[in-house]
Amino acid sequence: MSMRPGDLFELAERPWPLPPVLALVAACWGVLGWPWLSGRVTIPWDAKAQFLPQIQFMAHSFWSGESPAWAPFVFSGHAQIADPQSMLFSPPFLILAAVSPNPTSHQVDITVLLAILAGMLAVAAWFHERNWHWAGAVLAALSFGFGASMAWRIQHTSQVMSLAMLAIVLVLLERALKKSSWGHGLAAGITAAFLVLARDQIALISVYLLIAYVVAYWLASSIGRSDDERGITQRIRSSFLPLAAGTLAGALVIALPILMTTLAA
Repeated sequence: MSMRPGDLFELAERPWPLPPVLALVAACWGVLGWPWLSGRVTIPWDAKAQFLPQIQFMAHSFWSGESPAWAPFVFSGHAQIADPQSMLFSPPFLILAAVSPNPTSHQVDITVLLAILAGMLAVAAWFHERNWHWAGAVLAALSFGFGASMAWRIQHTSQVMSLAMLAIVLVLLERALKKSSWGHGLAAGITAAFLVLARDQIALISVYLLIAYVVAYWLASSIGRSDDERGITQRIRSSFLPLAAGTLAGALVIALPILMTTLAA
């Protein structure tokens, strides 16, 4: 069968079912992550010396009926609520602390890997939203979860959470912009707020990336191929409601923690 120029590009853009690809990504995650999931090895260094005690303190506070906002064991006391590394505003570890009164290092490792899996699935979903090839979605998800930046920072738990959150925000933001959906915009803003509350350099760079992403969306019809032929003015107008909803929700979530950190600093 002969192929015309451009046929390969069109084949790559045909819709593909998302669930099987997500299942394949999850299976690859299980294989690559098995040494840590099984407990044979552990995530070392800062993950255990810095972040594990913080998570255990939070869980102990929850289960003893005390506030995790103040830690009496550091000098004459320490404002945990103002500490960017306290993990008090990290949803995966809030869930872990809520279900386990004394999180073990293995449980924390599993939570980290589950957060990475969530980010990997989000990368695959993002490829699906943009009509890119399913094989690229799998490769990108594996590279995101086990290569480059994530692998190098695996001991820095808060930065791992930031990277995972970034992928989820990208999917929600893509849907919010394409569908002019205030609901997706709201979800993107809340998720981005928890990204910001990591208050690390990955979160800062991610915020710059998300801003550039929105600007690129506005300019897409004039700088490249796009299925959506709306002009810049129309794109800005259609994105106003979802971006406003996300900005308002995100600002409400981050206001108090950021104020606390500013006062502590």
